[in-house]
Amino acid sequence: VNGPVISAAGASPSSITLPANTVTLTASTSDEDGDLLSHWWSINTKPDGANLEDLVFSSQGSRNTSVSGFKLAGTYVFTLNAVDRTKTAKKNVTITVNALQPLGK
Repeated sequence: VNGPVISAAGASPSSITLPANTVTLTASTSDEDGDLLSHWWSINTKPDGANLEDLVFSSQGSRNTSVSGFKLAGTYVFTLNAVDRTKTAKKNVTITVNALQPLGK
C-alpha cells in the first residue's frame, strides 16, 4: 500500500515586496493506489511579530490556493499535507516577504 506523493509544490511568486501581499501556492499530487486525496495548507513558521490571523487562504483545503494578508517582512514557510485513507505526505514551501525600500535608497 503506497501513500500520497507530492511531486511538486511551490509559490508564485516565491518572493514579494510589500505592499504586495498575495502569493499563490500550488502543488502536484497523486496516489499510486488511486485513493482519494485530501489536501490542507498550514503555516509552519512565520517571522516574529507576524499575526497568523492576518493571513487568509482562498481555498486552504485545495492543492492550489492563494494566500493574502502579508504585513510583515521575513520568511514564511507553508506546509502542504496530502492525505489518503492511511498515509500522509508533507512538503514545505517558503515565501520571502521583503520590506518596501524608501525611494532614493
